[in-house]
Amino acid sequence: MPKILSHTPPWLSRPEPGFHLFNPSQGTLSSTHKERRGSEYLSDGHATRPYQGPTNTIAHRGTELFVAVDNKIRWSDLCMLKDSYDEKEALRKQKRQRRKLDHHVDQEDSSNDELNGKASGFRELQVNIAEKIRQLSLSPNGNFLAVVTSHTVRVVLLPHPSKLDLEDNKPIRPLTRTVAPTAHVLAQSPIAKILWHPCGVGGNCLVTITADAVVRLWELDFKDHMSFDTPSLAVDLKKLAVGASRDEDFRPNKLNANRSFSLDSVGMDVASACFGGLGSSEESPWCAMTLWVAMKEGDVYALCPLLPSKWQPSSTMIPSLSVQIVSKLAATQEVSLPLDEVQQSNDQYQWITDLDGQQPHSAHGDDEPLPGAEVYRRPFSPNPIPKLQGPFQVFGDEYDQDPDISDIHVIAARVDSEEFLDGEESDTDSGLGMDDDAGLAASIVCLMTRTGRVYVCLDLDGVQAQWLPARRDLSMSAADEPSLVILEMVDTMKIEHVQETEWPTFNLDVDSRYSFFVTHSQAIYYLSMETWTQSLQSELQSSANVGTEFRIDVFSNGPGTFRERVLDFQQDHEPTVLKSTAAVVFQDSDLGYFLLTALDGVAQSVLLDKPDTAVEEELRAQTTYDLPRARATSSLATGPARQSYVPPSSLWQQSSLPQFFGNHVQNRHKRALKEEIRLSSATLDLMTQAHRVLSEETHTLGLAAADLFRRCERLQDELRDQIERVKEVANRTEEVLGVGTGEAFSNDTPNATVERRLTEARERHEKLATRFEALSKRVRKINRKPLSDQERAFIAEVEKISQSVSEPEKKENGEEQDSRELWHRYDEAKRLAAEMVAQAKETSKDLMRNHRGDDEIPPEFRRARVGQVMGLLERESALVDAAQERLGRLSLNALS
Repeated sequence: MPKILSHTPPWLSRPEPGFHLFNPSQGTLSSTHKERRGSEYLSDGHATRPYQGPTNTIAHRGTELFVAVDNKIRWSDLCMLKDSYDEKEALRKQKRQRRKLDHHVDQEDSSNDELNGKASGFRELQVNIAEKIRQLSLSPNGNFLAVVTSHTVRVVLLPHPSKLDLEDNKPIRPLTRTVAPTAHVLAQSPIAKILWHPCGVGGNCLVTITADAVVRLWELDFKDHMSFDTPSLAVDLKKLAVGASRDEDFRPNKLNANRSFSLDSVGMDVASACFGGLGSSEESPWCAMTLWVAMKEGDVYALCPLLPSKWQPSSTMIPSLSVQIVSKLAATQEVSLPLDEVQQSNDQYQWITDLDGQQPHSAHGDDEPLPGAEVYRRPFSPNPIPKLQGPFQVFGDEYDQDPDISDIHVIAARVDSEEFLDGEESDTDSGLGMDDDAGLAASIVCLMTRTGRVYVCLDLDGVQAQWLPARRDLSMSAADEPSLVILEMVDTMKIEHVQETEWPTFNLDVDSRYSFFVTHSQAIYYLSMETWTQSLQSELQSSANVGTEFRIDVFSNGPGTFRERVLDFQQDHEPTVLKSTAAVVFQDSDLGYFLLTALDGVAQSVLLDKPDTAVEEELRAQTTYDLPRARATSSLATGPARQSYVPPSSLWQQSSLPQFFGNHVQNRHKRALKEEIRLSSATLDLMTQAHRVLSEETHTLGLAAADLFRRCERLQDELRDQIERVKEVANRTEEVLGVGTGEAFSNDTPNATVERRLTEARERHEKLATRFEALSKRVRKINRKPLSDQERAFIAEVEKISQSVSEPEKKENGEEQDSRELWHRYDEAKRLAAEMVAQAKETSKDLMRNHRGDDEIPPEFRRARVGQVMGLLERESALVDAAQERLGRLSLNALS
């Protein structure tokens, strides 16, 4: 869990320029509450209904921020805003120092002029959009910005970051194009989701999904107007779901087509969609070209492969696909499989053969080719339109029959490096040099409901490319429906707090692929699945069948998805329905680990600091104290990070009464406002309308004042709690230092006391470690396995040899053992050796005496005799040493 360091910084609070970046204009603020609520309603020509859909009005390119406020787009840089605030703080500090001088009045005025001369902190991108902007989405290369209302889509060619100057308040007119000016209009179905294809060339491929289950794929080129008018691929999922062959027409109906009820449209109301991967080399190759579509009723579909006419794969995608498809085709030829699986393997082989036969060309950027980027053409066979896989069967008792899905998020499965490399060395540059613990070899599908419930599902089979048959074949058996297994269900919101326009969304995390944020109108939650993904991967790779039920039970009862609230939206002072914006996460050296969102035009942010798990494990291994208790002590000293108070807009915005008089009072009656009040029907009507405006404003002011009073009381209680925590920390410090006990009367200094206690703790730890080692040895001896037949035979042989070399024992009948035993032979050899040594010495003495008395013996004969004797002595000595060495080895084996 990332630790919360601080909340909204002062450079994003009022009255700094960063605050006005998210705040509506002055004209919008002066409107009445009813007019403000009108922007949250849609009119489709038949009825007025509230908007129900995602609100992603914040996008970022590095530290650059694009914010949609009503129908305006603002462009700023967070680092520039922070640096500008630091400069202002330095100027204010200098101003306070100058107040001590004599001429402080004039200098203070000049400083105020200098501070007030600062710019608003953002530039406006002038895009002619009449409706309220609902979604902003940046292309992967950061050149295009898709601006989405409820029914229309516009693409903006973003200016270069060098053109951003906060001191210049002039708006910028970028080049814009309208996507599908005849298809995405108010008369058609609203837009459910827009996505940038991860395999698009230069990030130019946009995918639009409407609520009536129509998928359109656009390959945008600002030099070609037709690329914004005609999609390169358009598919109606309702037709594709009941399609039987490739020859059918799956294009959506033309404009003003009949919208009568059809059974095919039941359960095909799109809630959200996403791609199964980002196209990196660490992911499974099919994930990046798989479009997952979630319906509001709970059905989940997959479309694979969905590719533009020209696409850009990663460096390892095509080799990995070739290995996977060829091995699958070889397996189908060896084993008899159903016809649908054989047809699927043949179609995939035909598709990869067409891809391998192409000669890729380099992708070009604005003016020059991109290094290492290869562009392929989409294969014409089997068909550009894949088969719609689904609906997926969701196995789990927790899954509701009508969940009312709002968003979907898919975590791609990691690539199987062992299967791809086939025994070769791993290539770290390609991203395939991954350990087994690098990720999960199965895709995780997360479904979000409008009540804030998250279903964590697992796709065990994996989605691969499938196409419809070439012709309708009634003899072919129906394929098994794909399935998802629910691993866990996580709630993030109480059911009584669900609003009518509630639409929770997923937000990606930059720190880990297995963690994300959940944003809704009540709070922002942090969810992490790293606690169980590694254990699940080990279980999936395990080939042992014994104890499977026990391991599954341990896994199900173990730690699940970690859930923590990182930001709580305070609604005490707001009488209206709040609408939160999907959060964005930054990872920058200047900003840090920074989460940012907006709530009714007010910035809400959190500065996070995720702890290093490796450091925690090392600290746990080297220290003797309890780490949770140490964390609790640290939190006692610092206290939890408290969210700063953000005053409501009713306390600082201007009254709408002057504008009301200017808009609702006729010119002939305006002069009467400056004269005495005369009783008339017109005066009564004017006062009645003015009272409505004032009553609403005074009501909001009263609620804001009441909330401020409650916060002041809460602040006093928190101050008392902090005082109690400081006392508790002081008491613990005294306990550690020995103050207040008998140790306080000793002559030791506090440092000596701490050192002595630390030494005692280390000695106690060493004693416990020694005792643990002794107990572990005893346990190993007790729990040793039974001896095998070979071990029993070896022990018997050792015992027999041991008995043979030992001294003879008398048997029960009084007879001794056979004298030909080995021990007797050994003693006889020693006796003979001693006798021969003594005889050799006597012989040498006799020879010496004879030599002195008889000079007729030649010296050559004497030397030959002495050499023979010495050779016999060395031979006997070698025999004795060898016998002793063998007896020593036999004795050691017998003892062991």
